[in-house]
Amino acid sequence: MKPELYDLSATDAIRAVRSGKASPREIAESCIERIKVIEPRLKAWAAFEPDLLLEQFDHLEARRRETGEFPQLAGALFGVKDIFNTETLNTEMGSELWSGFSPGNDARAVFMMRYAGACLAGKTVTAEFAVHHPGETLNPYGETLSAGTSSGASAVAVATGMVPVSLGTQTAGSTIRPASYLGVYGMKPSFGLVPRTGVLKTADTLDHVSFFARTVCDLKLTLNATRVSGANHPFIHKCVDKRPRKSRDAAKRIAMVKGPKWSDAESYAQESLHTFANVLGGLPNIDCIEYDLPAAFSEIFDIHQIIYTKSLSYYFAHEIEQPDKISRSFREMTNAGRSITADEFRECLAAQTRLSQEMDSWLSKYDAVITLAAAGEAPEGRDAPDRPDNCLIWTFCGVPSVNLPIGFGPEKLPLGVQIIAPKYHDLDLLDLLAEFEDEGAVAPAAVVEPIFD
Repeated sequence: MKPELYDLSATDAIRAVRSGKASPREIAESCIERIKVIEPRLKAWAAFEPDLLLEQFDHLEARRRETGEFPQLAGALFGVKDIFNTETLNTEMGSELWSGFSPGNDARAVFMMRYAGACLAGKTVTAEFAVHHPGETLNPYGETLSAGTSSGASAVAVATGMVPVSLGTQTAGSTIRPASYLGVYGMKPSFGLVPRTGVLKTADTLDHVSFFARTVCDLKLTLNATRVSGANHPFIHKCVDKRPRKSRDAAKRIAMVKGPKWSDAESYAQESLHTFANVLGGLPNIDCIEYDLPAAFSEIFDIHQIIYTKSLSYYFAHEIEQPDKISRSFREMTNAGRSITADEFRECLAAQTRLSQEMDSWLSKYDAVITLAAAGEAPEGRDAPDRPDNCLIWTFCGVPSVNLPIGFGPEKLPLGVQIIAPKYHDLDLLDLLAEFEDEGAVAPAAVVEPIFD
């Protein structure tokens, strides 16, 4: 066994398997030992069963004997937020109401990862029904710090080297924000690009499957493994597969925007965005200029809240009939949703369509937009409310966004910048990030050692 193998990115682990430098089982055993050492302190896993993980490698070996080679992603391990169906592990969604529930199948994204040869390490902790009431997961930078919103444990698992990649979700800021707090890459693809079949539903027009990784290459690997593609998906085939991509030496326009919640951000976070914009402006073929986000997008916050709370009150009508088994914050949100009329809800859905179209038009002028990923470093308090930020604007409009770990704040805690591209320009966005990486503007995230006992 090679204990250092847990430090590999998924891409490098796959290369190690293909070159014969390591076997998939050796990589898995290294990650298992890593989890056993640090999981008791971090509490990132809702379900982790090493024997089930190792069984998957027996199946990989059988496929290799049958075909003469390992499948494409052999060597890659991944975690899954505990709102994705999994065939071999329970799906409890952060709620005692669903304790012991076994769906008996894999969510589509999980199935596609496993079919490609990646192995499921386990289920990461989620907030209650992936909303606000947090689980027990601790931030490795300090046990009293927030690990972020509902996908925080998925970010913790990647940041600390327990797995190189994990799946999460985002309905407002549940991927970009914890990725910023933990210093990893977090990607929310374009709405509809990754199927949500077999994933807990909270809001039809807002829920996105998302990814955490320590490298840009791993984001690309995960997106390509899980997204829909090909002629059987004609819209995506036209808008993503067949759309011409910009060459690396083509001129690119990047807008730096502050957004309506800029005044809520810490001054050091604001400065970090300006510094990063200056770095990008110094790269070849990049024109980075500050622009104002159109004022119309400020109304998104109120509209999002109405769509979200009304949807929660509908999808969790059964659960809220058992108020002693749900959190106060969840009761408050669903009670607010119950008071919203059907006409109000329909008006907000129409407004979402209108504003998304306006966003598509505005973003078409740029190759990318950069803004803050969060208002500052991880706040003190495991259940501390997140400071207001602009994450939900990009979620609401369904455009791809990525947190870039760019450094640290005054308390030596990670700080990120968010980059957004026009809808369905996900592959171009990852190409652009690879260009940034080659030019030294961004770098792979290092594995974090927990700093508390």
